[in-house]
Amino acid sequence: MTRPVVGWYLHHHGGGHVARFRAVRPHVDADVIVFSSRAAPDDLPADTRWTTLPHDADPETRADGSLLDPTRADPTASGALHWAPLGHRGHRDRLALIAEAVARERIDALVVDVSAEVGLLARLLGVPVVLVTQPGDRDDAPHALVERVAAAIVAPWPGDLMAPAHLALRPEATVHTGGISRHDGRALPETAPADGDVRVLVLAGGGGHEVTAADVESARAATPGTRWTVLGIDGVDGRPAVLAADPWPALHEADVVITWAGQNAIADVAAAGARAVVVPQRRPFDEQHATAEALDRAGLAVVETSWPSADRWPSVIARALELRPDWSRWQVAGAARRAAAVVDEIARGAVAPTIAGRGGADRPRAHVAVVTLCSTARLDHLRHQLAAVVRDAGPDRLDAPRVGTVVVWLDEEPAPADLGVDVVLHVPPAADGFRLAAARNAGADAAVALGAELVVFLDADCVPAPELVERYLAASRVEPEAVLCGPVTYLPPGVDVDDPAVLAGLTAPHAARPAPPAGAVIRAGDDDYRLFWSLSFALTAEAWSTGPRFDEEFVGYGGEDTDFAYALRRAGRPLAWVGGAHAYHQHHPTSSPPWQHLDDVLRNGRLFAERWGEWPMTGWLEAFERGGAVRRGPRGWEPVPEWAGVGG
Repeated sequence: MTRPVVGWYLHHHGGGHVARFRAVRPHVDADVIVFSSRAAPDDLPADTRWTTLPHDADPETRADGSLLDPTRADPTASGALHWAPLGHRGHRDRLALIAEAVARERIDALVVDVSAEVGLLARLLGVPVVLVTQPGDRDDAPHALVERVAAAIVAPWPGDLMAPAHLALRPEATVHTGGISRHDGRALPETAPADGDVRVLVLAGGGGHEVTAADVESARAATPGTRWTVLGIDGVDGRPAVLAADPWPALHEADVVITWAGQNAIADVAAAGARAVVVPQRRPFDEQHATAEALDRAGLAVVETSWPSADRWPSVIARALELRPDWSRWQVAGAARRAAAVVDEIARGAVAPTIAGRGGADRPRAHVAVVTLCSTARLDHLRHQLAAVVRDAGPDRLDAPRVGTVVVWLDEEPAPADLGVDVVLHVPPAADGFRLAAARNAGADAAVALGAELVVFLDADCVPAPELVERYLAASRVEPEAVLCGPVTYLPPGVDVDDPAVLAGLTAPHAARPAPPAGAVIRAGDDDYRLFWSLSFALTAEAWSTGPRFDEEFVGYGGEDTDFAYALRRAGRPLAWVGGAHAYHQHHPTSSPPWQHLDDVLRNGRLFAERWGEWPMTGWLEAFERGGAVRRGPRGWEPVPEWAGVGG
């Protein structure tokens, strides 16, 4: 089949429609022709053309010299349409341009974001319509008609948090993608260190607002101890509006974000995991108020129906600072890909969308396998882990994944017979120690043989949070080729690790590795592959089958996981950090540095250095050096022959 051609209509009001297009476009496998009254951006995506349409709302001069006011030219066709003013050349010419392009280019599908009239035109021309809808009270006749004729309806928000009545008649055609943000998957930016003040960001959208510079200045004056950054509002401190081409760093630096309730703004806040005050602005069909009400019900933001008076702002900011929003519920991760999948399906001849988001009750349950390496020394920890895995897989939901368990036993003696897992493998040690690389390879192979589509590796010391498996599963659908890494919290002694509420209250991910907001999936930069560790990670069965694997020349403790990560980088395979996939490392006595593994660290470190030109585990090696056990020689780190041992 030849590559499809997709038309894409973008409404000119505000910048949200274009921003949504720019987020979805990279994932659409088609040539695209954009139709919009907005001017084409300078940096059009590849294989994209832009047709600038005449405006259809400006007054025009008729041939006889009289003025045509489109608002007085029966623009709604007696309520049947939203905007089709009689006798208006701009309106006629814009629709004619679209129709001519449909015939000339043989357009396979038309995405409409948003216009009832353009959607109806496309369907009358025999072109399937992918309609991007908005929330609010849209039960009027024009909306009902265009939704009825659409092949697919993309609702860019989570369906479980907002279910407007106007979509109830087309459930089979509607796909709730989650919030579509241009920032989905972006790396965490570098931000300035906190200086003690509460950092407040006002993020005004481009669709208009009722908030004045005086409103902002009064709120700022009423909140001592805060530092305000204002984007998009004219006249603050007598200056023109400050616009940021990329607000991503500002979103992360802010302690509180104040924004309106537009779909793009909320998706961007969700992608950043920010604490937010949402002030909905007046829009057609009350779309922003509907979104704000959904956020309020879900407890995701402090919602104020209008700009608060100055005396109320201290309490508003205080309430926002107390928020711990689970923005994964807004389902931003992978939303643009889901929207693109709908477009691709319809452009290739599907009569209705089939991707997840349409309900999903008829989809088969996913199959996940948890792989754990263990020895007698960690048997009690393993039992706590297995109890959590069984507990969290217990709810009998149709969409809950099936979870299998694989244990790879590392000791010379066989594993106990009462582990109660699906598969037990025995990989006995070599002369130099545990064969961790070989054990992980064997465990992953066994998981794939079980039929698992996702393989989750957990260190025997780690207890998973109830959401860990499903977080990894959701991330694998966004980044199917990536190795996925969740945050790990090191627990103090004496913790009841069998109580998820206790674990949640102690969540404090290790600071040396990224911990994105819950639901976010952030690709690692090239320099971050060195941060990979094997305590908790996951990858799809397909990704495992394509390699690389763990190098079994590494025997004993250390180095094999960093070697695996560097092999991933060399192969061009992504590494990604998964927000909310928490694991909790159970306490056990240890030494720092790990003196018991000194020989392993030197041997495996040298093997790593010979391959990659640098030594791993340098923090430990430097600690060993301070203890007199190692030194830097001509070939790198080497043992000190006269060292008498710890305390010697």
